[in-house]
Amino acid sequence: MNVTPAPGMVAPRGTGSTRGAARNGTAIAAAIAALRVLLGYLVGHVVISTIGYTKHLTYSLAPSSSWSGLFFRWDARYFVSIAQSGYPPNQPALAPFFPGYPLLVRALHALTFGSLTYIVTAEVISAAAFIAAAGLMYAALRRFISHRQAMVTVFFFAFFPTSFFFFSPYPESLIILEFVAILYLLDREHFAAATAVAAVASLTSLLGVAAAGAVALSWLLARRDLLKAIASAVLGAMGTLVYMVFLLNRFGDPILFIHAQKYWHRTVNFPWLATFMNLSSVQRVPSPPANNTAIPSHTNYIVVWLMNDAVSVLGLILFIYVAVRVATHLRSGAKNGLDYRRLLPWGILFLTGLLVPVSSSIHQHESLYDTESTARLISVCVPIYPLTIHLFKRSRLLLALLVTGTFISSLGFQLMFNRGFWLT
Repeated sequence: MNVTPAPGMVAPRGTGSTRGAARNGTAIAAAIAALRVLLGYLVGHVVISTIGYTKHLTYSLAPSSSWSGLFFRWDARYFVSIAQSGYPPNQPALAPFFPGYPLLVRALHALTFGSLTYIVTAEVISAAAFIAAAGLMYAALRRFISHRQAMVTVFFFAFFPTSFFFFSPYPESLIILEFVAILYLLDREHFAAATAVAAVASLTSLLGVAAAGAVALSWLLARRDLLKAIASAVLGAMGTLVYMVFLLNRFGDPILFIHAQKYWHRTVNFPWLATFMNLSSVQRVPSPPANNTAIPSHTNYIVVWLMNDAVSVLGLILFIYVAVRVATHLRSGAKNGLDYRRLLPWGILFLTGLLVPVSSSIHQHESLYDTESTARLISVCVPIYPLTIHLFKRSRLLLALLVTGTFISSLGFQLMFNRGFWLT
């Protein structure tokens, strides 16, 4: 009989055949992500070759190649620019773009002796990280849930509405790979290795500091060694600390990545306030003049904002669901098979990865709340994928609708991005 471990319980080590099945599952999960990349490039190339780029936003960096340049859009230019030229002293606005991903792009570009352009190099790194993250995500989840549920989760991850960012010149897939690696290592109590990955993650994203905290707290609870836990926290956050020293030397401000948000009109709000304010005022977006090619169209704004709002609302539903489940378990005084020590790092990454994006907005349209980039930023919150599938698993119809909807929307939003519409 095939016994599926209860959530939070350690799955049996198993025989060689079960280990072989796990390896096969990991390979299939990686193949799903690889299929997403292949499908993205093929569909994007066909559409650009037949329909072409949008005529509205003429400044959206439409490249000459409909292959290598398909996904070089919007914020991708900043990451590639940093890989090429670093952080010029006269451009403090680049500070929020952490250096981990551009440094990796620069290193691989050098290793290929410049045979690959910076754009192609960035796309190769993103796609490779995406595929590796999918395989490792399956391996990490399989310790908690069944093979079927883990596979559906990976599919949901691979075809998330903003999954095209995972193989664009953006750092999202690298961040996810680092977070999944940390969760995988912590579950096996490889604390030193998890600390090393957290150090790299904190150079890639400020959220890496939260991952470093998760590693340190897990080490403390498992080994009861306060000194090692403190050392782990410091070393895990070393990437951000090094970046802060660099910013101090270059710009005189160690936390410029926070202060520079003013250049992007981003402000801090109460969690989910921007989402509901945006939903109530989205129709008030002014339509640009017919001859204005520097402002997205009214329809473009509405579609993108609604996509970001939908992902934000999904996050709110998951947040309430988790809060209710935790409160119920605490009130009952019974664990019901849950190992909270093992789930703790998942919880920390869930809270930080979700609350940070939904607690900010952009004010570039007077009093309107712009939820730009919310869905992309939430996409690195690894726990949302298994939580969403777990929430929908009781209804096959709802699960089928979810999977179908995310598949269609992932290609639809990707094609908007490919064609040059505003979508960041």
